[in-house]
Amino acid sequence: MKSEERCRAEQEKATQFMRDYSNPNAFKYETEIVWLYPPENFPHVRQTWSLTRHLTRPVTWGWDYSDGRLIVGYVVLRTPVYRRSRTYLRRRFFYVMPFDMDRPANWPPSEGVDPLTVAPTIAGRKTERCYQAPTPEQRAAFAAILAAQQAKRDAKRRAAAERQRRHRAPMQQRKAHNARCRVQQKSNLSG
Repeated sequence: MKSEERCRAEQEKATQFMRDYSNPNAFKYETEIVWLYPPENFPHVRQTWSLTRHLTRPVTWGWDYSDGRLIVGYVVLRTPVYRRSRTYLRRRFFYVMPFDMDRPANWPPSEGVDPLTVAPTIAGRKTERCYQAPTPEQRAAFAAILAAQQAKRDAKRRAAAERQRRHRAPMQQRKAHNARCRVQQKSNLSG
């Protein structure tokens, strides 16, 4: 049941994505593609849109990373640019899912394209490379990237916990001091 819903959702997403690609202004203002990781390490990448306010800043994922999505690259725009709304710009970005490297041959995702066919102002396309199973070298490179990402997230969590601990310590000391003062005031009033 869940796999059918997931498959249907992916098909709808791919249909909407291709409908958006038929717009002649969609790619008009792209100047370059910034690859955060070498594109040859991936047999395919998933391409999609992001609504953002910035022309050149890295695209951030707008929701939780807990499913392991890894942004591999994004498009840089120039002005004037095609805007979806008054405040947001539409930019392509490319990502992979952790299970993409465990997939069998002949099963690329619906929004998957060969990263070597992607260029500014040109939509990526599926090639023979997309339909091949990932090589052991590609799997190893992806595992190393995921391990580095996890280490970065763990370091951020540890730093946040340390900041919170440092913030709480003085607060607890103040509370203890205030409690001692209240006790002393009560004893002074009663004595």
